[in-house]
Amino acid sequence: MHFIFSLTHHKDTETTVTIQGNNITLQEGAQTYKGKHTQSSVPGPQEFELSEGLFAGGQFLVFTDGSAELTVFGSGVPVIAKHRGPLTKV
Repeated sequence: MHFIFSLTHHKDTETTVTIQGNNITLQEGAQTYKGKHTQSSVPGPQEFELSEGLFAGGQFLVFTDGSAELTVFGSGVPVIAKHRGPLTKV
């Protein structure tokens, strides 16, 4: 499945999101982030742990209301950036 994720802080920034099985790839310009779906014991958003392309990793959440959230983790700083926006299927 292919989606477009529009970040809330940059009106012109779009990230292409591809989910295939348990794998996720986010492409934003020349940057590529990859990760895997993580299982949760509590109901809520679908969680993907991003382990490739980010220095200290990150997380991508897909909510049932059609929105998504990208969190970038830092080394020594728990969260460098957190962005939420609409997720549109293409």
